Amino acid sequence: MKHKIENLDYYGPEWCYCRGILNVDIDGKHYTFDKPFWESGGSVSWSDGADHVTQGDWWLNYNCIPKSITKEIAEEIIEVMNEYLPKGCCGGCL
Repeated sequence: MKHKIENLDYYGPEWCYCRGILNVDIDGKHYTFDKPFWESGGSVSWSDGADHVTQGDWWLNYNCIPKSITKEIAEEIIEVMNEYLPKGCCGGCL
């Protein structure tokens, strides 16, 4: 990684974890992101009258990267999220 991504702190409601608030230090500067540029790589499906929840890695939504960071930094943040945060798609929004 080219940038120092640290002090990752993520809060999301248990019923919609993928739409939380991300606090992170990037190269020594603190950022708070309340509009997600990440998406859950998990999924929810239904069969035989039951729901099935699959957790997956976080993905970068390139169309939602905030102007305060570069594409390269956003990619590195997603890499750190996948290393330290629970995977996306808890199924809580069902």
